[in-house]
Amino acid sequence: MNTSHHIKRRVLNLCLLGVLGLAPAGCLTTEQMAPPVESLAPSVQATGVDLEQLKRGRHIYLTDCARCHAVEPIDHYSRSEWLNIMPDMAEESELTPDETDDVETYVLTAHEYMRLNAQSNNASSAR
Repeated sequence: MNTSHHIKRRVLNLCLLGVLGLAPAGCLTTEQMAPPVESLAPSVQATGVDLEQLKRGRHIYLTDCARCHAVEPIDHYSRSEWLNIMPDMAEESELTPDETDDVETYVLTAHEYMRLNAQSNNASSAR
């Protein structure tokens, strides 16, 4: 990685931290928008998804995606919408094929986790 790219990435990360630090209390937390891999781990162990890949994908989602726009809560879009959105965004962000695979795997895994949690919460509250 060249020095210019490293500096640029560091500045972007610092800006992201600053924006998150200024977010009003009523906003969603980063964990609510993009669940930490640790919370996904129990539900993905049987699927064979690599936890390290999920960590890389979450990092890309929270940093590279935030360069151009606000980070969207993953459950804001349906699975099919994500499948349509991600190829264009990966190309615009100039992600490598491996980075694209990492972020797609994270987003789709987190989306399924959030969907199942919402169903479980709805079933619990209906009782």
